[in-house]
Amino acid sequence: MVYNYHDNLITRTDIKDKAVQYEEGFDIQFKKLISKNDNKALLETAFDEFEAKYQVESVIRKYRGTRNEACAHLDENSTIEDINRKLDALNTEELEKVYDDMLMMFNWICGNVFCLKMLNLPARIPLHGSQMVAFEDNDNFYGEAVTPELPEEMTLTEIMRSIRRKDKRYDEACEALRNRLMTHDEKSYGEMVEVIAQRLKKPSISDDEMSVLTSSMRHPKCFTSFSKS
Repeated sequence: MVYNYHDNLITRTDIKDKAVQYEEGFDIQFKKLISKNDNKALLETAFDEFEAKYQVESVIRKYRGTRNEACAHLDENSTIEDINRKLDALNTEELEKVYDDMLMMFNWICGNVFCLKMLNLPARIPLHGSQMVAFEDNDNFYGEAVTPELPEEMTLTEIMRSIRRKDKRYDEACEALRNRLMTHDEKSYGEMVEVIAQRLKKPSISDDEMSVLTSSMRHPKCFTSFSKS
């Protein structure tokens, strides 16, 4: 968990940017969201100062081999005894401190970038409505053949408007928002993320609306795409 968190938070320098495994970390992506109202000079040097003070990378390098060989990708050339020895040599307290330091850094960045402030809010997931759906080719209670009617899908504009106004289609809009963010249709997914990203940049956005939009994007895939928007 510590290494997954690190590799998403801080861009790895041991992998070349042309490699298949290379991904930009949060330390690079968050800079794209700095607004004119944020302290850009302070934020752009924040991760360098963080590393200078907490020396996170030295700890990560020290245990990465153990993580690769005994945790993430089991080394076929190692025996169970070899793996156990490597795991016993881990300083879990040191790794826990690194995790706490990285979490503190993430929260500090979010607290100082307007478009990320909502990530510090507690998640308030709205209750989603449910709907009875008939099975195809089945008779209903009265013995009549049922022709299921699929509800008309809400447009992006309708989704955002209902959430903003909290009108009678609010629950439906929240459900549609969640479905679009979890869909395998990359076009639909990308359009939803882009609309959300643009809305979150509006100073007029309310706390309730911000909470609904951001709580729907807790999934790592959503956050990564949002950061790139």
